[in-house]
Amino acid sequence: MDDDLTYLKAEERWTHLIGRFMLDFASIEDCIHRVILMYLKETLVTDQQLSDTFKNRLDLFHQVLVKRFSDGLDKDELNKAIKKIHDLYLTRNLIAHNSLSYTFGEDKNGDFQFLGFEITAKKKSALSTNYEQLESKVECLKECRTLIANFMMKFHEAELESLINKE
Repeated sequence: MDDDLTYLKAEERWTHLIGRFMLDFASIEDCIHRVILMYLKETLVTDQQLSDTFKNRLDLFHQVLVKRFSDGLDKDELNKAIKKIHDLYLTRNLIAHNSLSYTFGEDKNGDFQFLGFEITAKKKSALSTNYEQLESKVECLKECRTLIANFMMKFHEAELESLINKE
């Protein structure tokens, strides 16, 4: 059986986008986890909340940042980033649990033809992303990751200052 060079070329083209998306999302998830673990020291957050849904962890992360930085935090900017991250979680799951696949359909003449490649959910056929959509989502996620990293710097500075003041 000959190698399918078309598929191999498509994989090569998509690899950097998929990798970038997954690494950036993992970075955001790590920030969320770190903030929640630090928050555990101060409250009675349960292990269930840590292992609960991503949406619950993201909401808890948001609440902690808003509470910690009642002043000096651009809440509108944070709210927008949290909403975008929440919306991008479906894409994260799509990429993590599905592979690149051929797309076929009818052209304007009604002829069946190869249309290209996309990642499509096996269980939810309405959920899919093509290359251009994923490029856009990677850029959006990059902006969110940068914003969250900036919030994390403020969070860690406040934690350090809190420790110094206790001594």
